[in-house]
Amino acid sequence: MNKKIKIGLVQYSPVWEDKISSKRKIEDLLRKKFGYDLLIFPEMTLTGFTMKSKVFAEDLKDKTLMFFFSMAVTLGSSVMYGFIEKGKKKNFNTLVHLNNQGKVINTYRKIHPFSYANEDKSFGKGKNPIVTKVKGLKIGLSICYDLRFPELYRLYAKEKVD
Repeated sequence: MNKKIKIGLVQYSPVWEDKISSKRKIEDLLRKKFGYDLLIFPEMTLTGFTMKSKVFAEDLKDKTLMFFFSMAVTLGSSVMYGFIEKGKKKNFNTLVHLNNQGKVINTYRKIHPFSYANEDKSFGKGKNPIVTKVKGLKIGLSICYDLRFPELYRLYAKEKVD
């Protein structure tokens, strides 16, 4: 079966540690409806790559989710974005997948924090690889430094991700 989806990779520079200004930048970028099936945003989408996890951590169902929920529904696109998820003992560098109706389909916690930036001291390690689907396409989730560890992708290959 030939599966095709239109993906928008949203490359933008977040305003460092300023969620409100970063949201405005994203809104300016996406003023037009582009007809993407999936929009993918960078790691820690609204804060930039920060180690201030205690300052910026939030629950999954907080303001960041509502911002991207609205985007998914308005644009009719699935959305993947990153945020700092509040945990019980440690916070997590997390990727969220919303469908085109704004429903949370999956969350993925970064398995390999970037120790050279002391990310491992500010964030907990995720434990589970996650395979999600967009329009029938199987996608294995990962965040940035995870790509340096081939065992994650071997597992995804065994899961027959597209």
